[in-house]
Amino acid sequence: MSVQDQIVRRKIDEVLHFTTSNGMLGILSTGRLLAHSLLPEEKLLAHILQINCKDRSRDREWHSYINLSLSRLNGSFFNISRGWHETEDIFWCILSFHSKLMTHPGVLFATTNNAYPKTERAPDEAGLEALFGPSIRQFSSKWISRSKSLPDNHTTCHQAEVLYPEELSLSYLQKIYVKTVEHQDEVSALIALLRPELETNVQVIVAPHLF
Repeated sequence: MSVQDQIVRRKIDEVLHFTTSNGMLGILSTGRLLAHSLLPEEKLLAHILQINCKDRSRDREWHSYINLSLSRLNGSFFNISRGWHETEDIFWCILSFHSKLMTHPGVLFATTNNAYPKTERAPDEAGLEALFGPSIRQFSSKWISRSKSLPDNHTTCHQAEVLYPEELSLSYLQKIYVKTVEHQDEVSALIALLRPELETNVQVIVAPHLF
């Protein structure tokens, strides 16, 4: 069964990435979502660059990939990131990309958090199918069993990742989730100013339950 077949069978509608409002400004300014290793090279981001994770040493060899979540966010990492930035004048956005990006060349699938030592990574249909296995190893002594109540489009481990190489075009962006109407107005204004071509196809949705 191909990656596209699995997307259809499991009804996978979106691939997610969270960022700060500063990150959102940078993404709209450049017109693309960049991997960690490419961010310092982008001159437009020099004054607004704000890294979600304070320590990326554990996955250093994977900094040329964009970390994405499938159908649901890595809630554990999202909560940690919000704690790091809680005193700053920013808000959070969750970007929803079309799931067909998982069919692109070079995409890898990680069974749990890509920084964990027991993460298994693989491309193509076998890599995607592994994310939904009956049991996923997080650490040497910790396994995650797949619950029978888990929706078909949810990975066994909520920290599983889609690793996208280098940069992701905003042509695959379909929704931006925000917490409040005020945030919705601000993001919509940025889109109108910086990327008016997105106004027709990208919805900015108030979804406080995601935050």
